[in-house]
Amino acid sequence: MPLSLEHFKLLNAKANSFDRGTGGVPDITFQEVADALATVEYPVSVYARFLYARQRELWPQVIDLMIKEIAKEIDPIEDIHKQIAELAVTALIDPLIHGCLTHPQKAFAVGIPWWTRKNETLYQNALFLLDLWDFDLRMAVKQWNNQLTDP
Repeated sequence: MPLSLEHFKLLNAKANSFDRGTGGVPDITFQEVADALATVEYPVSVYARFLYARQRELWPQVIDLMIKEIAKEIDPIEDIHKQIAELAVTALIDPLIHGCLTHPQKAFAVGIPWWTRKNETLYQNALFLLDLWDFDLRMAVKQWNNQLTDP
């Protein structure tokens, strides 16, 4: 059976169920999901565990990794960079707010008096980085599935 993003939920530990099951062998195991995740870079792995395995305790790590990527050429890193990264991750989790936030609403969410072009550029870079991580993850899943089907 091919691996899908839904299978990343297997990374969460859950208590044993005492209900009677079929007793069969699962199509995809935890080990296979972990092996597929080991083929990607660390930020992509953390992103996958945060978003698809719903390990929300990884929020600080995702934000820190984003800040390191986004603000490579910016010195020093300020609180606004962290707040914009948090806003981008929030928009990722709840896509309904992404398209409908106005500039004043973004400024209020970040806690600044007004939203500038520089802030919008940082925000768009943060969203692009999340999209890039998602693309890398999907390509890794595709390569994993191709590896299974190739003789």
